[in-house]
Amino acid sequence: MPPTRTLAPPRFDIGRYSDNELVLFDAAKQESWIIYPPRSAYDFLHLRRPSKSVTVVEYHPWAPLSVTQDHHVQAATMLALAQQTADTHMAQSKAEAERLVTEAQATAHSTLSSAQAQAQQHVGEAHQRADQLDRESNARAIKILQDAEQRAATITAQFEQRKDALERRVEQLRTFEREYRTRLKSYLESQLRDLDASGRAEPAAAPPVQEPANQQS
Repeated sequence: MPPTRTLAPPRFDIGRYSDNELVLFDAAKQESWIIYPPRSAYDFLHLRRPSKSVTVVEYHPWAPLSVTQDHHVQAATMLALAQQTADTHMAQSKAEAERLVTEAQATAHSTLSSAQAQAQQHVGEAHQRADQLDRESNARAIKILQDAEQRAATITAQFEQRKDALERRVEQLRTFEREYRTRLKSYLESQLRDLDASGRAEPAAAPPVQEPANQQS
């Protein structure tokens, strides 16, 4: 039986999941876990777990020549692990969505400021040029001013369109964040309910689970 280790709360990443298994890995600690819940239908599990209510957790250290280890976990422990993993991924998805929204808002603000500055610059330059040419031809100066104002209006309209597009993108990112969090929460809650239901399905009078005497570290 492997010695008991005291570990800091892990930060798992999900490798894959299905009704039969959940693969988690911790790249920082170079280790992974394959979790077979009580509902898992793999044929080989009846030789590796003492009762149907037990979850088998297969530990895989990444170090060369390391030995794979089995751990038997009751449903309550698995619920705590699943909740911890759910909280971690929820926090990561929220932080990423907030980062994307912040970047999009900053880009929209910068674009609009640049558009206004360029428009003001064009109008100012046009006024200066018009004043210079007014002594030569008032009609020509008026035409130049009108052209410049039209250019300024066009540039402003173009940048306003870009601003509107960026604001729509910001809203899309916010909608994506809400939908993603809702889908992730629904999935994890369903996983928790499955684990809780599978743990309760075992009769109350079942004998306590004992690890096989010949299990090696």
